[in-house]
Amino acid sequence: MMSETAGDPLLQVLLAALPLIARITGGNALVADRAGVKIFTVDHEGREVPTEQGIVHELSRKAAATGQPVFGPSQRHPGAHAWAMPLGDYVLAASNGERTARESQLRASLQAAIPLIAKVAGGEAVIFDQAGRRLMSALSDGTTDPSRLGGVSESSRRAIETGRPNISPSTSVAGAIAVRIPITREFGFGFNNALAVQKEQKLLEEMKRRQPTRYSWDHIVSQSRAMHTALAMARRAAATQSPVWIYGETGTGKELFAQAIHSASLRRDRPFLAINCAALPANLVESNLFGYVEGAFTGARKGGQAGVFEEANGGTLLLDEISEMDLGLQAKLLRVLQEREVCRIGSTRPIPVDVRIICTTNRDLGLMAQQGKFREDLFYRLNVVDIPVPPLRERREDIPSLVEHFLTTCSLRVGRLVVRIEPAAMSQLVAYDWPGNVRELQNCVERAINLVEEDIVLTRHLPPRVVGTAPAITPAALTLDEAIRQAERDVILQTIKDVGGNRARAASRLGISVTTLWRKLREHGYEASDTALPPS
Repeated sequence: MMSETAGDPLLQVLLAALPLIARITGGNALVADRAGVKIFTVDHEGREVPTEQGIVHELSRKAAATGQPVFGPSQRHPGAHAWAMPLGDYVLAASNGERTARESQLRASLQAAIPLIAKVAGGEAVIFDQAGRRLMSALSDGTTDPSRLGGVSESSRRAIETGRPNISPSTSVAGAIAVRIPITREFGFGFNNALAVQKEQKLLEEMKRRQPTRYSWDHIVSQSRAMHTALAMARRAAATQSPVWIYGETGTGKELFAQAIHSASLRRDRPFLAINCAALPANLVESNLFGYVEGAFTGARKGGQAGVFEEANGGTLLLDEISEMDLGLQAKLLRVLQEREVCRIGSTRPIPVDVRIICTTNRDLGLMAQQGKFREDLFYRLNVVDIPVPPLRERREDIPSLVEHFLTTCSLRVGRLVVRIEPAAMSQLVAYDWPGNVRELQNCVERAINLVEEDIVLTRHLPPRVVGTAPAITPAALTLDEAIRQAERDVILQTIKDVGGNRARAASRLGISVTTLWRKLREHGYEASDTALPPS
């Protein structure tokens, strides 16, 4: 085609103009014949793309057929736009594919950085579109807040419209100042100093040790049925004033549950205090629980000191690892719970207290009571609402979400932006049993963030104890979704094998129903009669 038309003056003019058009539009530019067949194509830098010659360009064909300029989606670049214009025996066309790809990459990088921007700025950070509508929002602690999406800011819209930064009062927090910066004609980002303003307000409004809880339901990351069951029980418990017993292995998030219950209860505006019964000697636990008067014992503070029961009055007291409490001290605790009053060490004067008790333990209190290692009367007093928190190995489907969450939160703490994990590494994490549960997973992710060279966690960044628990996966071979799907299949098959083929026990161990188990097996290509499955 080129040899037949090489002497055409119009074609020569069009070919000479292609590099300039490509640079201006930010994508490929081409000349096609009236059948839409590409004669010559250059990329966004004006370089020839010989592999495009001879390919039919549908937009050019349509322009030639109608005799009118045509605008539409790019044939080569999803999300990009293109135009085509008939000129004599030829059609001139161009797209903004490269520019669109760069803007898409820029937006993705900005989305990953927004939690860090919020942390550094000490307030909320957002991404907004040309209408001023919020597309992403992160709070000062780096957590995202979906409830804030969709809100429209006139100041943000004006920043995009004028192409200039806008500084004005925040629409989110009274007294805060917000900065909105346009990045492209399609989106921009903004941030405010809400945290500093809120801290100033709290200094004036809050009493000593009021509402020190950091966690709520939103901080519990879970997709599993087992955790949803525990959460449902915890939500019901939050609506009552009864004692709560939360039990589970070390690192499963028992204190997180306790704080979330308090934060959702009627006592949320009152103190939440915690004491670790395993971390202190019995005499120090007692003095911290009940307080003491001056001269009660050697080293007692002048004027005495209130205990946590008095300090938590009207609020919630968390007794962490209560199974380690001395038996003699258990008797004194039982009396406080029954009489709703406390006596400081060295005093006989009762002090009325109204405190809700939440206790946590990684041991079976019922069994300990039967063995005489824990007071039965205290156990029955505390065991009103019992909430089991399942170990991470029984809710493996939560691991990908937890990893993404920890990548964000640990990146903020460490000060390194790491937003991705290769499929092979994710497969290893899903397959590992996590004896230290969620806490161990968090430490594993933080370790990896400290070791990465770029912005992606690779298998070599994981601890040796984790690596080797799942089949090796070539990163280029699988997407993240495919890796998770493969890991899910491996976990299901291994669990069925571990329980000797008993489908009901396998479903119970996986934290799903038998119906869901069969559905997932069918999704992975297995039927009830499949000989590849362990016999039931």
